[in-house]
Amino acid sequence: MIRENILFHNVDEIEENRIGLKLYRAKKEVCANLNPKAREMNRAADGCELRFVTEAPMIRITLYCDDDFGEVIVFCGDNMLSSHRVTKSGYMTFTAVDNKGFKTLENGFFDGEERRFSKNVWRIYFHSFRCTVVDVETFEYPIRVPNKDEMPKKTLLSYGSSISHGAITLFHPNSFPQTFARLAKMDCLIKGTASSCFVEKATADDFAQRADWDVALLELGINMLGFETEVFAERFNYFADKLVATGKKLIFVTMFPCGDCYRGGEAAEKFHSFNEIIRKKCSSFNDNQCLLLEGKDILTSTTWLMCDNLHPSTEGHVMMGINLYNKAKDFLDK
Repeated sequence: MIRENILFHNVDEIEENRIGLKLYRAKKEVCANLNPKAREMNRAADGCELRFVTEAPMIRITLYCDDDFGEVIVFCGDNMLSSHRVTKSGYMTFTAVDNKGFKTLENGFFDGEERRFSKNVWRIYFHSFRCTVVDVETFEYPIRVPNKDEMPKKTLLSYGSSISHGAITLFHPNSFPQTFARLAKMDCLIKGTASSCFVEKATADDFAQRADWDVALLELGINMLGFETEVFAERFNYFADKLVATGKKLIFVTMFPCGDCYRGGEAAEKFHSFNEIIRKKCSSFNDNQCLLLEGKDILTSTTWLMCDNLHPSTEGHVMMGINLYNKAKDFLDK
């Protein structure tokens, strides 16, 4: 989505109000058919970016934050320039100054074949807060949308629980979908919804009609352990069939090891039965289009979990992204 010569990445709808441009990760018409928590989570700007190119030596960004904390991370291409902490609800203004030495280095220094983004692309990356963009100031220097050859050629769409959302990571660009996408030289759309990934029809229908992704990464089930197994089966089968019909590549991951799968009882039974539903359905798809990976082969040690026995640590996310890439790289090349 483009406004005022700025590309709004991972933003499906922009609402103009008296303050500025309010960001939604999913269209409001889609949110209207989701559970209440997912509607809220699609207002969190995790993985949303402002992208533009300008020769301005510094930029000044003003945002309005609807939450008590969050983070803004500034990149020049793939390289991080600075981070800015949101500490309270209200307006936030920060200035990012271009590193002259960075921009003047010869392209050979930047491992051209390994780069996803041109070093000239400013990327203002949001994490963990609801955001309204008030102003982008380049001090009279022209600003333009990045060209296609300045960004990745392919895009990963990631959908799942808070683990895919990256909701609790200390550094969101290192979440496992983002790490995987970087290694695969893809862009990344973060569409996970923490605590509310209920594999709903509206989401499947939305993803199926979108033209802005090439590969989908799907981590489904953990948020539905409170549902009956039959409900999960019905929703998962619809979701999988809908996306397979697009003809695009799909990567399914069974649920990652967590405390619930070890404690026994109903939650543990559902954990294993849900994974069997995923395995059975995926076995019916063409191997060239659908890759099924076991969560335990991606999260290879529970020492990478936080103390809640569910969410990966920041280091855990990075290791998961690396493991996922090593398991999936041959599939992506088919």
